[in-house]
Amino acid sequence: MKVALLLNNFAKAGRANDYLEQVLNRLKFHGQSPDILSPNSADQVKKEVSQSSADRIIVAGGDGSLHYAANALANTDRTLGLIPLGTGNDAARALGISDGDLANYVDRTLEDPSPIDLVKSGSRYFVTSCIMGFPSKVNQRSNAMQFPKGQSRYTVATLAELKSLESERYWLELDEGNFEIEATAVVVANTSFFGGGMKICPEADPCDGILDICVLGDVSRMKLLHSFTKIRNGSHVHESEVFLYRSRSIGIRADGRARADGEPYADLPLTMKVQPNALLVAGVRLA
Repeated sequence: MKVALLLNNFAKAGRANDYLEQVLNRLKFHGQSPDILSPNSADQVKKEVSQSSADRIIVAGGDGSLHYAANALANTDRTLGLIPLGTGNDAARALGISDGDLANYVDRTLEDPSPIDLVKSGSRYFVTSCIMGFPSKVNQRSNAMQFPKGQSRYTVATLAELKSLESERYWLELDEGNFEIEATAVVVANTSFFGGGMKICPEADPCDGILDICVLGDVSRMKLLHSFTKIRNGSHVHESEVFLYRSRSIGIRADGRARADGEPYADLPLTMKVQPNALLVAGVRLA
């Protein structure tokens, strides 16, 4: 097995280089001397991963790094390993890779792979979720912030965006029919977590071939805050303003931009379809 280690040099909060020596030593313990991929931009990730001769790409980073690597490895026989060193690490959490120490993370990247679903719109894929409306604005603000560090950035960004909260009109085209709804947030999920551990779609499963969609209706600032406090454990799904759908594909017509895996993704309108078993990931432990 030939291995390459992908380091995200363009992530503002990236920690991969801080742990590089430890990661390399652990890989050496397993008899691996990986090629080092150090792209300086998101566009370069796909190019370097695609051109690498390694049959296993180990991503040392977060959801953003994973996003770009997954787009290069989708629908190939190459395997992705993940060492969760990002801010949110929602993909690692959903795939059961977020518990343990650094040595355990490295060990897991060398385990047998399991196929997971991806979601595709146009020529781009995503792993975790695609967000529109209020959470998209929060995510964009959070990614631009230098302080505070860690997951508390999401809380600060949420409070900062509240003052400009407004609903938007969405037209949703699902397997079960078409809907028109006034909403402050729309989330299309392949996995259950977003925003650094918030359980937005508790039933989402990256191996079931189905998209889970969560829509938060036209709510006040106080009601939105109330709902967000419940998202951490998934109990928001019982609120009357929260609507849940499941579909193999979804078309969304609205204004604005969507973000996926915490990264800029696409302008609305767009259509998304689940791509079953599109990515091989090492060390997956689904509940």
